[in-house]
Amino acid sequence: MKLPALVIDTSTRYLVAGRVEGSGPIKLSAVESISRGEDAVDGAIAELFPDLGEMKSLWLGQGPGSFVGLRSSFAYARMLVMLRQLDCQVFWSSLLWRQIFAVPRQAWFLSRTNAKLFYADRFTPDREAHAIEADTAQSLDGDVFCLSDSWQP
Repeated sequence: MKLPALVIDTSTRYLVAGRVEGSGPIKLSAVESISRGEDAVDGAIAELFPDLGEMKSLWLGQGPGSFVGLRSSFAYARMLVMLRQLDCQVFWSSLLWRQIFAVPRQAWFLSRTNAKLFYADRFTPDREAHAIEADTAQSLDGDVFCLSDSWQP
């Protein structure tokens, strides 16, 4: 993958955008998408890449998560990749959230999909995933971490 790269994830109510260089820490920003409105992605990219010519590739969170958020970020990414002729790769969104919150790969990571359901996944080493209700989460074996406010009611 060519660097520097733009990282975008809209699988939750938060827009996470980042810039990955060849070395050093990843520069990340996270804002509630609704608070920034329809220009949220444009604003985040402008902060990370004032000169779009520096961007060499795009890494896009593929969910699971909010259908509307994912659909809109995929449309935006498709346009950006075509116009800028960038390399593009997708990743499981929970892998990014695991990095942010230091959640081990073998632990269950839950993100809310709506008022009743959570997505749960872990990597042991392959990805195992479920859609579960909150009261079922306690029956999962192993450690469980929950991003409880990942959904906007």
